[in-house]
Amino acid sequence: MFLLGTACAIWTAAAATLRVPGDYASIQAAIDAAQPGDTIEVGTVGPFVEDLTIAKAIAIKGTAAERTIVKAANTAARFAHIGVEAEDHFGALVRAPGVRLEHLTFANLDATLNSLEISSALMILAPNCTVVDCAVTSEPINSGDGLGAVVADVDVVAGGATPTGVVFEDTLFATNKYGLAVTWWVAPGIPPEVTVRNCTFSESTSSGIEMDSGNVTIENCAFVNNPATALNVGGGSATATECLFATNGIGGSVAIDLDLDARWDETQDAPMPGSVPPGSLKLVSCKLWQNGAQDRPAVRVHEGSFSADHCIFTDNNSTDILIDAGGEPAAPAQLSLNHCDVHDSWDSSEIWIKQENAGQEITVDIRNSIITEGVGGWLAIENEFTDPAALERMNLSYCAIYEAAIEEAPLPGEHNLLFGFEDPPYLSTDPTAPNGFKLQPGSELLTAGEDGGYIGSNGAEKPAPPPEPVELTISIQNERPAVCWQAKDGAQYEVQSAADIVDPDWRTRATVTAEGDQACWEDAEATGPRQFYRVVSK
Repeated sequence: MFLLGTACAIWTAAAATLRVPGDYASIQAAIDAAQPGDTIEVGTVGPFVEDLTIAKAIAIKGTAAERTIVKAANTAARFAHIGVEAEDHFGALVRAPGVRLEHLTFANLDATLNSLEISSALMILAPNCTVVDCAVTSEPINSGDGLGAVVADVDVVAGGATPTGVVFEDTLFATNKYGLAVTWWVAPGIPPEVTVRNCTFSESTSSGIEMDSGNVTIENCAFVNNPATALNVGGGSATATECLFATNGIGGSVAIDLDLDARWDETQDAPMPGSVPPGSLKLVSCKLWQNGAQDRPAVRVHEGSFSADHCIFTDNNSTDILIDAGGEPAAPAQLSLNHCDVHDSWDSSEIWIKQENAGQEITVDIRNSIITEGVGGWLAIENEFTDPAALERMNLSYCAIYEAAIEEAPLPGEHNLLFGFEDPPYLSTDPTAPNGFKLQPGSELLTAGEDGGYIGSNGAEKPAPPPEPVELTISIQNERPAVCWQAKDGAQYEVQSAADIVDPDWRTRATVTAEGDQACWEDAEATGPRQFYRVVSK
């Protein structure tokens, strides 16, 4: 009886796999039947026209090859608690922590908005949820806020938790007004936390990622062919590492925009109660290429903080970076560049520090960077600020400026190199090339940076590493010297010999392809009283 009682006490049910359409005709029916920890496998592309509500910690997996399509039916009414009347038009809804979604396409192609003039294809309201190898698409309507995916704290009103630990990986956001929105609804002091990894954002008519709150980490993502903004930070904090921004904003917008969230009290000239401060964005090892439109910069810093480290800005259609003083006086604008290449914009200055009014404070710090005059002979740096207070907040140090008519001190700073209208000594100015924006050997820019380091984003081409040493054993086999060594299966090695080690004249004697983890070679032509051998990996 004791053993039986113990066995019953520790027994737990095994996770089940529910199949659609094998076990259930719809995905929602399978969700309703599932228990936490279960997996729903959908074995057909669909489409399934359903407003999914996922309120259990389960996994839903579509077909890996084609991504099962889940289209919003827009018939569910799930948000009366926040004032949404009738159908909410929010598509698939995740309301439980720990949900995992794989190989699915979430679509809301109905242009109808809810009573708050919002719609979405996928909404995540709970923490620690993961979206892997999915696609998100919606009708890119002009009016209202048509969202592809949104991460928000809407359910905090009903006792839910802020969605932290949310991950999007290997996911395509295509043909949306806003691809991914990260926002707060209830608690700005507890922002959503989202990681976006190996994702692609394209054909967004307003922005690929739209933020008015949150802490967002963006890794190895591509923002390409968005006619409007690729990334808009109006509040919260974002860091983008190893990302590509190419051909964005060509419809008359900018690729990256830091512009204070609209929740601003004009009468008090301050954020509304409960709002978040101006946003911040840091780029690390990113490339911005062929972005913007005529008179529209690739990056605009209107309010908030923008910093770039080891980044490349090249061949953009107007100013690479614009920082202006046209924002709210209580919301400073900050620009910081370190180890960047700002190169050959097409229609204006490379960096434009613009005086629009005297009310807003701006700060500029540029170090260890190469700034090249734009195509057509425009200024590399155009600085419209002349008042002493503004100049005290500006610094340009350890930079190389390529501009024929530059003043001796376009910005306060020191240790700068000034050149005429010429191209820096790059091996290549193709940002997609392996040696793109690397400096030529022997360039003075390789030692002109702080602490004698290089200027620019990439430094010099690294020499090929020397071959790894190979440990040899030599023995006599069949009255001949036999050389053996540890090898890599399938690798090729050259066996060389010399009669004298003091001033050797090494001769290649054979090329050996290893079979297994050891290779051997016998010297059938050994002569003289002694021989020295070495092996070189090819």
